[in-house]
Amino acid sequence: MKVVIVGGVACGAKTAARLARICPEAEITMLERGQDLSYSNCGFPFYVGGEVANASALTHMGFGAARDADYFEKYSFTHALTGHNAVRIDRTKKHVVVHLAATGEERLFPYDKLVLATGASPIVPNIPGASQTEGCLGNVFTLWTLKDALAIRGAIEKNNLKKAVVVGAGLVGIETAEMLRKRGLDVSLVDMLPLPLMALAGEEGGIRLSDYLGKKGILFYGGETVTSLEGDACVQKIITDKREIEA
Repeated sequence: MKVVIVGGVACGAKTAARLARICPEAEITMLERGQDLSYSNCGFPFYVGGEVANASALTHMGFGAARDADYFEKYSFTHALTGHNAVRIDRTKKHVVVHLAATGEERLFPYDKLVLATGASPIVPNIPGASQTEGCLGNVFTLWTLKDALAIRGAIEKNNLKKAVVVGAGLVGIETAEMLRKRGLDVSLVDMLPLPLMALAGEEGGIRLSDYLGKKGILFYGGETVTSLEGDACVQKIITDKREIEA
């Protein structure tokens, strides 16, 4: 049985490892469009905040082995391929069309079973100063990949950043805001909902969390929509429908 897994970070890597144990006769191929496999993205805010001192803690096993292609071949009996971006699926012929980043060529990967484990992507508002097509200001980040985490921490340490604005008061946003505050930055947290983590924790939980953020020195602006980012080469202000916040 040929199993193709699209996505090689959290869900894809877990699927490969579990499948190798319960179905050792399966031929497993894991396709990852990036260059990093099975990194601990839940640890990104804590790496940014310095609680996780070294990035290798996000990419290596406790006994020191890097979770790379060789690791998956040896321990999970999985053929892991990085730089392989799945672009089309032919469900009739049962194959995945993959674009290879290194060469630009396309390859077909046949399957008996297909697992889509691509995860979610960050929502970047299509607003001036943040648009990927019209131009994004410097020091504007998402926190989604290992590359993002390295870039944010590098900017803090190299550029002596002082004021940060986190847009989105979900789990990752709140953890990131707390870690940035721990590093000594002035931190503001903006969300369209009136209370932090309201979709998950409800009104009562949101009120408690808002009080907690205030005690940590984090300014929370709820019920506000970011309309633009302003600055020269790098961002200097976040504009919402109610105020301007320096960043």
